[in-house]
Amino acid sequence: MGKKRVVFLAILILALFSFEFCQSNFSFSQEKIKNFSVEITVNKNSTLLIKESIVYDFGENLRHGIYRNIP
Repeated sequence: MGKKRVVFLAILILALFSFEFCQSNFSFSQEKIKNFSVEITVNKNSTLLIKESIVYDFGENLRHGIYRNIP
């Protein structure tokens, strides 16, 4: 194995481990949904009553809020 190849493989392995380390640290600061529950009532006139309860962990994110698109 040539010297260039060994250096290339060493850099590649180092880069892969660095990427994995960055990914794991990045995930700690991410926001996540801790609990999501839905209660749906179907009425006799075919209308729906939907109640959602969401427990949301915003992590270190300074902007809080959830965007919902309901068609």
